[in-house]
Amino acid sequence: MPQFIQDDEQRAYHIQEFIKTEVSYVESLCGLVDLVVRPLRTDSHTKYPILNPFKCTKIFLNIDQILHVNQQFLDELRTNSKQAMPFGDICANYVSGLLVYCIAEERQITIEKEINQ
Repeated sequence: MPQFIQDDEQRAYHIQEFIKTEVSYVESLCGLVDLVVRPLRTDSHTKYPILNPFKCTKIFLNIDQILHVNQQFLDELRTNSKQAMPFGDICANYVSGLLVYCIAEERQITIEKEINQ
């Protein structure tokens, strides 16, 4: 980790690292949706699907919402990375949107049981 002259430099460094991590995460989500989820969804309606429509829907329950919220969050971080809006305020604005992860977690146990039946 580099040496910092003052707290503002350290804060800016960590915010930029956070943004880089979010970029990587959104890119990974885009790849997942484009290269895995969409083809499986399309295939689920064929005669011999890899996953039937029910399993496909349950496994990827809210992946589109997760991608959408994270893309918006990243866009907001990039737009305001020059301190136009405080970093904490940006994060606070997306707390409710990021609840899609909680929904996914709550449903995970139910989904696993349904898939294994």
